[in-house]
Amino acid sequence: MQMKFYSPLTADFFPNEPDYEDEFYDEYEGCPLDGHDLLQYADAVDEAVKKDIADFNGDLMQYYHEDDSVRQKVVSAVPSVEIHGNKLCGCLNVELRESLNEGEQAVLCDYISGQYSDGWGEGFEQREIDVGDGKLYVHFWQEDGFKMTPSFEKIPKPEKNSLRPKMQLIGQDGNIFAIMGRASRLLKNAGQSDKAKEMCGGVSTSRRPISRKETEYLNALVRGAYARCDLEPGYIFDKDKFEKDFYLAIPLHKGQLSCREVMNGEKLQQPIKAHERLTINHIDGPYSESPALKRLILDRGL
Repeated sequence: MQMKFYSPLTADFFPNEPDYEDEFYDEYEGCPLDGHDLLQYADAVDEAVKKDIADFNGDLMQYYHEDDSVRQKVVSAVPSVEIHGNKLCGCLNVELRESLNEGEQAVLCDYISGQYSDGWGEGFEQREIDVGDGKLYVHFWQEDGFKMTPSFEKIPKPEKNSLRPKMQLIGQDGNIFAIMGRASRLLKNAGQSDKAKEMCGGVSTSRRPISRKETEYLNALVRGAYARCDLEPGYIFDKDKFEKDFYLAIPLHKGQLSCREVMNGEKLQQPIKAHERLTINHIDGPYSESPALKRLILDRGL
């Protein structure tokens, strides 16, 4: 006999390229994420939990020392994560010899709450999870709002608007293809594969027309180029020097060069200060010489 207990998951996210001016980012605590945000990292978190519990066979009941009916009825209690109610949740998989009454469930949940806060969970939340664009530290227990819900308890159906999963943008790669890839994985993890196909243009052989409003929205997610230090006219751009002397960040402003433009051999025409936007007027080359390209760059962004 088996049953599950679901509980909230939260995390602290530390991006590889933090935006220190972002009001939601804290140098020491990172960006807070909830279960909706964690959908995009479901596979990485699941793998980290499985790897962690493999060290002790995953059974938290081996540390339960009470000689009572809970000890007699519960064979094992193994933590995991699972997508439930359009969120990534903590999921305790409990194997039973016989069913638990309400009082026994309360005793078990109280014990597991202690394991999540001060036992196994305390150790796990200190383990770094590499998710490619940053590091995650996942919490199975929260000081406010923590609750364990048995699987047979009726879960309130989410409102229609809440079925749209949320995606973390702060501190992420702003390249549109990276954004589309993360959004597609997020929708698929939320059981919305059809929406992922629709977002990418469907399976039709013809291209879906893209509206001006959609183009403006996507352009707002493109990262603009900013100088890391003061640079003088005559500076020659190349890939290695660009990564050293410039950084990319949201938002992109009108006339600003972005992660879409490849700069190799162009020359800086005007001085630029540290943290100043790199614009089309700063450089020579095809972006300033082509009227069509110049108009495109001048019209996009904020």
